[in-house]
Amino acid sequence: MPGSIHCRPDGGDHGEWIKLGWAFNAEQTTEPVCEPELNPYFPEVVLRAASRLQPKLAHYLGALPRGRVHYGGYYPMTRENWPLIGAAKTPGVFLAAALSGYGTMGACATGDLCARAVVGAPVPAFARGLSLARYQDKALMDQLAASESRGLL
Repeated sequence: MPGSIHCRPDGGDHGEWIKLGWAFNAEQTTEPVCEPELNPYFPEVVLRAASRLQPKLAHYLGALPRGRVHYGGYYPMTRENWPLIGAAKTPGVFLAAALSGYGTMGACATGDLCARAVVGAPVPAFARGLSLARYQDKALMDQLAASESRGLL
């Protein structure tokens, strides 16, 4: 199984919950549907993996709390798994998309870059690689295609 399980506290300052997540589905692409079919074993599989990182979670193996929430969805991503941030081809449309499994971690920087695109402010040089313009850079796209890792979380 791939790495990169997520485990974090939930519920604010006095929260007594944790959020667990893991994108272990190896399917590369799927057609979107309104209600994706959820793997009924997902909560138990994720809990087992998380208990390797946080051994006290093993207490819940085979006895998940009733108040748990199991939800799932899509990891929208480009083929190279880099986000799309900046102007779209349609004038007046801007992208902050395809953040895959790192949306929360990259949200502030994404918002900043997208806002700069909206108002026409200068952007750092690396922003070109995160925009649609990267598809015009054959050397970069060849390098990304040859990479063994797509950086999946």
